[in-house]
Amino acid sequence: MAKLFLEAGDIFTLATGATVYGSTGTERLVVRSGVSGFTVDANVERMDLAGASSAYNYQQTGNRLSVYSGSTLVLTTTVQDDSNGTQLVFTNGAVDVKVGAGGMTLGGATVSTTAGAVTPVTIDTGTTTGSGSGGSGGGGTSSLMTTATARSATDSDITSLKMLDEAEVKGVIDAPDKKWLTTSVSYSFNVTMPAEYSSYSGDSNLTTGWQALDSNEMAAVRSVMPKMAEIVSLLFPETSGSTGDIRFSANTQTGSAGYAFGPETSPGYMGDVFLNVANRSDGATHYSQGEYGYLTVLHEVGHAMGLKHSFEAPTVPSGTDTYDYTIMSYTATRNLKPNFTYNSSTQGANVEYGSTAYPTGYHIDDIAGLQALYGANLQTRNSTDSYALSFDQYKYLTIWDAGGTDTINASTATGRCTIDLTPGTLSTVDYRSLEDQKTTTTQWYAQQGRSDSTLTDWIASIYSGTNSSKLYTGENNLGIAWGVVIENVTTGSGNDTIKDNFVNNNIQTGAGNDTIDLGAGGFDTVDGGLGTDTVRLLTFTKSQVQQEKQADGSSLIVTSTCAATLIGIEAVTCSDGALTLL
Repeated sequence: MAKLFLEAGDIFTLATGATVYGSTGTERLVVRSGVSGFTVDANVERMDLAGASSAYNYQQTGNRLSVYSGSTLVLTTTVQDDSNGTQLVFTNGAVDVKVGAGGMTLGGATVSTTAGAVTPVTIDTGTTTGSGSGGSGGGGTSSLMTTATARSATDSDITSLKMLDEAEVKGVIDAPDKKWLTTSVSYSFNVTMPAEYSSYSGDSNLTTGWQALDSNEMAAVRSVMPKMAEIVSLLFPETSGSTGDIRFSANTQTGSAGYAFGPETSPGYMGDVFLNVANRSDGATHYSQGEYGYLTVLHEVGHAMGLKHSFEAPTVPSGTDTYDYTIMSYTATRNLKPNFTYNSSTQGANVEYGSTAYPTGYHIDDIAGLQALYGANLQTRNSTDSYALSFDQYKYLTIWDAGGTDTINASTATGRCTIDLTPGTLSTVDYRSLEDQKTTTTQWYAQQGRSDSTLTDWIASIYSGTNSSKLYTGENNLGIAWGVVIENVTTGSGNDTIKDNFVNNNIQTGAGNDTIDLGAGGFDTVDGGLGTDTVRLLTFTKSQVQQEKQADGSSLIVTSTCAATLIGIEAVTCSDGALTLL
């Protein structure tokens, strides 16, 4: 870890963790959002942190104070209880940290020897993060750093959710009043056929081939219901027999994998879900996550909760009637996985297709519709969370996260990542084109001992034939639900493109020739890593960008709405051309 020695009066901002030593004067360390791993000695009198004091946990160990963001250790400092004192400064004010025979206090409130929240009794609201002189990163002061710090924006909670009158919601819900009116919606598995099924006179016969669900079907239901509970502010207890609000059965159907009735209490079959018994012929894995049977359960439970098909009027916005945005669509995206085999005895090559990349959860518009009806579950993943995704998982993921400091971790990706941190958008993580996959498959067969032209032509036909449009590539495999704020992103060795959002982002793009689009807001930290990396400020001209070289070699850039510390960035492009970095 780097060591930093501050001279009297220094104010220093770092983009990476370090051991920091003060001197005999008054020194100040500015800790950027998303940066951790600081060890600070007793001679540093002031430490500015991003966010409010309530965003952190605190722990005393002897005369040392540890400050955590969730489970991440941000800094550890030795506390001195003398005339110089030790001061922590937050966006809501400054507090004094003291230690003595009676223990340690933060703003007059006791700090425990186990990490936890502390609410200061005394706080100076006139001194906040970034107030006073800003740090130039190496002695003296910098008005530009003060300006940059003023651009800082943190939001540990959700932002605006979609409302009932918005197109994304109207396109997936039956009607604003078609919903369960209780705070607890129970579900159960019918053991015997309810008598009211015989009285149904609609377009299906509920009783034909009626059966109770088998163990695979029940397992899928028990997996789906907690996913619904993560999204909305309702409870979903399982009850016995025919007592549930939503009851599950199987029967014989024509032309459907399942169907469900909407959320009403009368007649008795309303809210109930029926799966086609014919699905069982596809084997036990049909209801595993990623398979079509599991998607069927997700879809039918959506109906039982008040969702409709996205292609039925009023429809979802143009271009979004696909599984990428909603599982209530009938338009599939790329969900096939080709499984290649080789028989060394006959030198025979074969491929079988597995439908293992069907959605495994509710997607952007589904979540918007359900939360507009029932309210959002604000307890779901509301601390420090990390979301990993790679091509080899053959998976689609939509993030519902109610708060905290969160990271998209694509550090293992070797394919291209195109990630937009804006709520309500789709991203692509670890993309592998069909041409890339063809090359990989050809190399694999060569390792098995076969590389003739007949084989290569056959492989080429797989990636250009009838099923090629259905083969999984990773395109649009990541969604960020409306209202979700993701602060940080890390990518791998591909040539990646990242777009920031309106809060402080920590963006690390690893190897590859990467492009980072800034301008949404906040005070970002961008580390381009290896390769030739470019930051784009396409909503600003060169004359609208201020910059300053920092003592640690990073570049500080500031605009009217955003700021960033740039590390390992070779080029900056504005709307009127290239900006020459100092």
